[in-house]
Amino acid sequence: MSTLSAYIVRRTSAYFALGVVVVLSALALERLMRLVEEVTNQGAPVSSALEVLGYLLPHYLELAIPAAFFLAALLTVRRLHTASELLPMMAAGISVRRIARPMLAMALVLTLLALANASHLQPVSRHAYRAQIQEISQTSLALGLAPGVFHRVNDRFVVRADGVTDQGRTLLHFFAEAQPENGPRTLVVAERARLVRQANTGKLVVQLFDGSVVRFDGSATGAARITFTDYTWEPPMDSAGDYGPRGQDSREFTVPELIAGGGTPAGANVEHRLRSTELHTRLVHVASLIPLTFLAVPLALLGRGRTGRAYGLGLGVVLVVLYQKVLSFGENFAEVGVLPPPLALWGPFAVLFIVSGVWLLSVSESGVRGAIAIALHPRRPPGYRRQLAEGR
Repeated sequence: MSTLSAYIVRRTSAYFALGVVVVLSALALERLMRLVEEVTNQGAPVSSALEVLGYLLPHYLELAIPAAFFLAALLTVRRLHTASELLPMMAAGISVRRIARPMLAMALVLTLLALANASHLQPVSRHAYRAQIQEISQTSLALGLAPGVFHRVNDRFVVRADGVTDQGRTLLHFFAEAQPENGPRTLVVAERARLVRQANTGKLVVQLFDGSVVRFDGSATGAARITFTDYTWEPPMDSAGDYGPRGQDSREFTVPELIAGGGTPAGANVEHRLRSTELHTRLVHVASLIPLTFLAVPLALLGRGRTGRAYGLGLGVVLVVLYQKVLSFGENFAEVGVLPPPLALWGPFAVLFIVSGVWLLSVSESGVRGAIAIALHPRRPPGYRRQLAEGR
């Protein structure tokens, strides 16, 4: 790697690392607040919300990587422009394309990483996220529990309480009937019950106070009764595995599985359209890194050097958001069958690629010619030093 390339890579990497942190924080913060409220209302600890949010990070990376690298490339070229480093480079015969070459190499590497994330990590983590959410929902007795009503948590567990307080975590005059898969039928009554989740295992247990447990073992002796003042009972709750295997939704398929058909019947046209839309959506987001890099370079050169305003930065943010919205609309049109997925998703990509590529080539050629003309002008026009400082 040449000195110039290493210099540009270092600057771009620093901006990119900062951009990923900022974009991920912005995307995840609002979702984290909703997850904390959801899981705590169901009796789960706050750490469960952080675990669930971790499963969503691959999804957020799909959006964060292109946006962060676009801003990193734009800020790198903009810094070269405002620091009066770009004009001497171009006067020496170094084109804007040559300056953009290290960033394009970085974009290719990030494209491969984003492809691995979208192909395998994202569908696996999405399945884990849905399984974890279902486990929290199924292991919460507070879900839909009303005073004086028999509540069937699952096929093996029925619960009732005369009073429900503390957002469903404290139950008064508690009654439960449980039929474990490999155990006796059990009746539980207590004056008061408290729902807690074990810190080490995360399982939901019931702390019972002043009551009794009756177990029917099916033998001739009938039932065994135990009276207690303080007893911790683990009810038979469904596990996360009951959510089912991965692949119940097109978003849970890997890219090779989507290409192969995902295991759904070939005659299911709706399912085939959804799989095709999901496949093209993931691939177009991954491939967008390249045209966004093309677009960042000419946008960074908008303005008048050191004293000018960063018009390109504001315009770039608007264009990236607009591009993401267009892709979102294209995905919706493809899912309902209004447009074929290749046209709905790769059409905007092709427009962005052509426009950004032509703009980069135009800026590269005109920039070198202008810099050489100013540097080699025999009489040096009035205001030469000011124009040189401003990068004009």
